[in-house]
Amino acid sequence: MQPLDLYLKPSRYLTIIAIIGWILLVSLCLTVNPPWWQSLVFAVVALWRLIIWLRHYAWLQTDSSLQRIQAGGSGWRVSLANGVVCPVQLVSGCRFIPGLIVLHFTLPSKRKLWWLLLADSADIQALRRLRVWGRWGSS
Repeated sequence: MQPLDLYLKPSRYLTIIAIIGWILLVSLCLTVNPPWWQSLVFAVVALWRLIIWLRHYAWLQTDSSLQRIQAGGSGWRVSLANGVVCPVQLVSGCRFIPGLIVLHFTLPSKRKLWWLLLADSADIQALRRLRVWGRWGSS
């Protein structure tokens, strides 16, 4: 198989899904009818966590955000926003379907890395090639 070199870009779809999830979570909290100050604290903390999550996974703005995925004869490598390039191993739990790719990597430090890619996370052809690599590249 030809080597894969995939550059990731910020995902508008992932941003929309996360914001809708935050709205549903806050709405669910309000249906429990806690005191107003508890609702306010919950909404602010949930918004703070939402922004951290969006910066890391959807907008790719943090140092540990995944920027590039490479696959070739020597295995898989990922590049983070801070310039660190790590060899990784693709492990079970990955899903490769059109429009949605869930990646599950193990880093050399034995740390697990989960990453969600939607249809707008990279070039369409590059995502198609990633699905092919994910299904057949390691065999």
